Amino acid sequence: MPERIRILGFDPGTRISGYGIIDAVAGGELSVVSYGAIRLQPPAGKISIPQRLRNLYEALDEIVREHRPGVLAVEKIFHGRSFDSVMKVGEARGVGLLVGSLHNLEIEEYAATRIKKSVTGNGQASKSQVQAMMTRLLNLDEPPHPQDVTDALAIAFCYAQGLRSIDLSTS
Repeated sequence: MPERIRILGFDPGTRISGYGIIDAVAGGELSVVSYGAIRLQPPAGKISIPQRLRNLYEALDEIVREHRPGVLAVEKIFHGRSFDSVMKVGEARGVGLLVGSLHNLEIEEYAATRIKKSVTGNGQASKSQVQAMMTRLLNLDEPPHPQDVTDALAIAFCYAQGLRSIDLSTS
């Protein structure tokens, strides 16, 4: 296993998708490489879901080409929203999985409760608690915004937490 693993956390959406890239290095040290929001719906006007998905594909492909992560970490789809909303998020999630597969990334999926627990110690933590902890744990000057970005960083962080029991400098 290499001394550094670059992790791309991806929070899918069809209006805004968040991404966060973290390097995990030997000894458990983490450093933030990049993060941001991929805005798929222009402020004025509407574009079709197929066009948004194409835009998402192009943006994610560019992010992967630029930053060269080895891992794509994504949240599993959860229940509780409307069927239409779950379908749209699933379509965006599928675009992320496709980009990861096309770039031969290791792909890991996590339940929302596991992500929250890895960040806050509480699987039922609020979005504001996750945001506060991500700001603190990643030594960010200000909280990531919008929430989709915080969620993407939390997903990458969850993957990185699983590496703490592995010595990256050996293997």
